Amino acid sequence: MELARRELELAEREFARARAIWERARGEVEKVERMKGMAAHRIATGSAAALVITCHACMQRFHP
Repeated sequence: MELARRELELAEREFARARAIWERARGEVEKVERMKGMAAHRIATGSAAALVITCHACMQRFHP
């Protein structure tokens, strides 16, 4: 009986820890999605500076 109670308490603590980790991860995903949306909006409205990709080895601009 005592062993079962301890195992239950341990499982509850592990579950609470897992839930906290999951909540933090979900918060990070939401933050990144907001940043992605803001960047897409800036690009769509033209307020972002033009992106120039340059080869650092030869200093030539990349032309796709």
